[in-house]
Amino acid sequence: MKVLFDLLPALLFFIVLKMYDVFAATAVAMAAGLIQITWLKIQDKLEIIHILTTVMIVVFGGLTLYLQDPFYFKLKPSVIYWAFTIILFGTQWFGAKPGIQYLMESGLTLPAEGWRTMNTAWALFFLVMGFVNIYVAYYYGAHLSEDVQTERWAAFKLFGFLPITMIFAITLMLLMSRKYDILPDNLATNPPSADDVAGEESNTD
Repeated sequence: MKVLFDLLPALLFFIVLKMYDVFAATAVAMAAGLIQITWLKIQDKLEIIHILTTVMIVVFGGLTLYLQDPFYFKLKPSVIYWAFTIILFGTQWFGAKPGIQYLMESGLTLPAEGWRTMNTAWALFFLVMGFVNIYVAYYYGAHLSEDVQTERWAAFKLFGFLPITMIFAITLMLLMSRKYDILPDNLATNPPSADDVAGEESNTD
């Protein structure tokens, strides 16, 4: 359910886009994002990633509505992905420990080398995904009308990015498990759910 809740702005954007146009869809996504973080705040579950993504939705959505150009809203996922890349590399190079360790150390036990490896892998993944979004948003189906191209981008953003991220996460964990013991006793009795694996990715939408 957490993933579905996190996907709410992207899901509503896709539905309204099909029914009306990209500008109505953008306005709905902005409203959904603000309602989402308000609810999370009330539930005392608000995290920095929710604030970051909602700010991005409002800023790039506002530019799209003000300039009447969907270019800016379609750019938003890339900016978020690249922000994650900068944060992960920044914490690894200049912080006390890699950013991915802050997120996952309660469920995993790794040596410093392992955390750096995992952090680098995720940073590079987000870097690549930013460019994937650029390609899908602006170049894939470039011969088609802008409305059709935007619908294809919205569909891929909703139904493509999350499965890709889950496949990457599972593959990375399998590769890491061949070198490190990453399944402590508490995970053996309380394994992470699919929502835990995919929750962070859904916040880019």
